[in-house]
Amino acid sequence: MTGFLHELEDGVMPHKIEPLPVKIVTDKIEAAEYASLTSFVIAATAPVQPLRLMAQDQKRRRAVIMIKTAVANTGTVRIGQIGDVTNGQGGILFDGQTLVMENQREWFFTGDGVNAATITVLDERYQ
Repeated sequence: MTGFLHELEDGVMPHKIEPLPVKIVTDKIEAAEYASLTSFVIAATAPVQPLRLMAQDQKRRRAVIMIKTAVANTGTVRIGQIGDVTNGQGGILFDGQTLVMENQREWFFTGDGVNAATITVLDERYQ
């Protein structure tokens, strides 16, 4: 026997086995290469209609969504998929809330039709 390869009984050498690719996994979170900040202002008298908050992005690392309403504890913003927000469903966020999303989905929002609000989005993505 020589090394890992040895001759078979009939004198034929086995095929060389190619090395397998190995990815080193660590618990360290990689920082995103790009980020953008966007703010949406909703007037108190604005019609309740869904607007796009974030487009679908396969390279999104995470998005941080911050809510500020003109009247604390009463104003709300609804966030979700287009069908959810159009039908009055989706997540209801109140003044001062921060939501962290780690997905690639497209998201929409709408105000409550009564209170002014500002939604600020920090969208982090990989190259």
